[in-house]
Amino acid sequence: MQLKYLMALLLPALAAAGKSVNYIVTFQPDTPDEVIRDCMAAVKANGGQITHEYTIIRGFSALAPEAAVNQVSTMASEWKPVIEEDSVVSQALSEIFMELM
Repeated sequence: MQLKYLMALLLPALAAAGKSVNYIVTFQPDTPDEVIRDCMAAVKANGGQITHEYTIIRGFSALAPEAAVNQVSTMASEWKPVIEEDSVVSQALSEIFMELM
């Protein structure tokens, strides 16, 4: 009986540990293509997948575990990427900000 309760507590924690999250990774306009390709390869090598490669801005979006994103953030010291968790911006929130300005 106690084992069942222990498993009920541990399983969600284990599932969250390897959870992948959507991230957007962007670079400065003068970042070499090779740096971006290496970062994308690192995401894939660490269990992530590239969901979109941007053409207007230098970067990509990825569904990846935190470990993959952490590695990318330390790879290119000269060409430091900006990494942020992808999220939905609602129209209501945008309107509130516009009213404040």
